[in-house]
Amino acid sequence: MPALPRRRRLAPLALASLLAACFVDSMGATAGTTSDATTATTTNNATASSATLATTSATTGGDGSSSTGDTSGALTSSSTGETGTSDALTGGPTSTTGDATTGDASCENLTYISIEAVNAEYVGGWSVYDSPTLLKPVLRYLADSEDYIRFTPEIPCADTWYVWLHLFDDGEKDAFFVTVDGFPLAPALFEGDCGPNDATWRWALLNWRDADDGVCEFTEDPWLQSWDVGPHELVLRHHDCDGLAALLITNDPNYAP
Repeated sequence: MPALPRRRRLAPLALASLLAACFVDSMGATAGTTSDATTATTTNNATASSATLATTSATTGGDGSSSTGDTSGALTSSSTGETGTSDALTGGPTSTTGDATTGDASCENLTYISIEAVNAEYVGGWSVYDSPTLLKPVLRYLADSEDYIRFTPEIPCADTWYVWLHLFDDGEKDAFFVTVDGFPLAPALFEGDCGPNDATWRWALLNWRDADDGVCEFTEDPWLQSWDVGPHELVLRHHDCDGLAALLITNDPNYAP
């Protein structure tokens, strides 16, 4: 019977070295796998965060409305375009363009704003009177006292505005003292008509003459108002006109009520 070959035994030191090498290779592979997985997870999270930010930017603009673009653009860009405003007096829309937040939205359409005198703020000698001629209530001056009639129209767009007054012209008694937005400091004198007339209701375009000047020697005729968007103030004080029915404001240079 032939002799069996003898098994070769590894020396203890060689065996320890071999086991250590296998352990190191195994840990390196595991560590590399874990590191790669962690990197992938971090990259995916960052991508997801970027996608969330992009979605937020795409769905929410600087004014809360739906828009596209990045967040910085939504915050820094100003909103411009066409804004529709309702003209309750004419029943139709009035379109304006520009940046309404800065008060310089310019008018696109002709606009008419009418305010009855009885709806203004008034004190002193003014009282409501039912006019048999106009068939509506008007203001009539009855007593000498500190007085004013204050209109505060809300102007929808920036333009040059014509101010018309519907007043009672009793011969030569047709004048008011006027200030517009507190100007001039010494109130202007507005004259409804330059000559003697029969007593009648008439429309007159706002004018300005200094109280020290002669009759119908106007500083501005007509006295136009360069009003921007927002409330404005027109104050009338009694001079010799004893009746006022309405105020009409328009940016139509060809209109006469």
